[in-house]
Amino acid sequence: MDSIINNMVDVSIIVPAFNHAKYISQTFDSILAQRTGFKYEIVVGDDCSRDHSREIIRKYMDRHPGVFVNISRNKNIGAANNIYELLKRSKGKYIAFCEGDDYWCDDARIERDISWLNKNPEYIGICGRTIPVGENGEKLGIEDIPAEERFWIYAKDCFAIEDFSRWQMPGHLSALTLRNIFQNNNAESSVIRKAHPVVADRTIVLMGSLRGNIKCSQNTVSCYRFRITENGTNFMSEFKKKNMRYEDYHMMCIFEKYAWKKFHKQLDLSAIKADRFIGSVLVWMNSMDGRDWEVLWKIVLENGHKIRCIYYIGNIVVKKKIMQIFGREKRIEGGRYRL
Repeated sequence: MDSIINNMVDVSIIVPAFNHAKYISQTFDSILAQRTGFKYEIVVGDDCSRDHSREIIRKYMDRHPGVFVNISRNKNIGAANNIYELLKRSKGKYIAFCEGDDYWCDDARIERDISWLNKNPEYIGICGRTIPVGENGEKLGIEDIPAEERFWIYAKDCFAIEDFSRWQMPGHLSALTLRNIFQNNNAESSVIRKAHPVVADRTIVLMGSLRGNIKCSQNTVSCYRFRITENGTNFMSEFKKKNMRYEDYHMMCIFEKYAWKKFHKQLDLSAIKADRFIGSVLVWMNSMDGRDWEVLWKIVLENGHKIRCIYYIGNIVVKKKIMQIFGREKRIEGGRYRL
């Protein structure tokens, strides 16, 4: 019986890593610095890094026996698959996250989050505030981040499924602590890897929000590495290099089906889907590249209403051309496009 008690874990800290050798020591140090009486495990998954991430992970495992659960891969399986596999292995009653290039900046974060959740069982999770930092750790101001990419900023005290339907987030994943809804729930949790090859944070927040509200705390608990580089392998760099609007659109379709099938809740993401559709038309207009047309056409096929979508494409092209002729560039709103 004593051995069972000793093996119990209060919180599993999920650390997905890929080519994070430059940053991951700071990630681990920030987690190990936690001042808490709660027992935690650090579940780290290196997704076949091409740098020295594995060696660094091994050194930390040797220094801190019994703390790390290392899931190292000989083949890259992608960000969402990696997080899904780490969640499957988690033993904690609670789950927290810190990607291998982010770090925590509050050493009382775990103690405070779990204590609060223990006292407020009606909430599914709690999320703090995040500071964006640059490549070398310099703090970034709001003005340094494009408005559409400030997804970790949330003003209200409570985040609900209605907020998710407006494509909002309670904060950055590195600031979120959730009850472990993934343990012994592999079939349902597989939506994480099915929804998007790279993005997992929105799926995780959706799974939580369908079960209950998330408390939004004013405590700043993490630092998010906002970096876009030409040869970068992180999501923001990849997104800038690739047109991933179809993957986004497909993810939203899966979300709507998942919410209805599993919870009988109507999740309407039509306005956000229309935004991705419009964006794919405009990208193709600017590039006239076959690959961008393929992205647009995959959205049309997923939507299933070809005639309507072709009409919308023509309408957007004409509207954009008129704006250009008269020098009145403005955002094309998606309200009239029923997707």
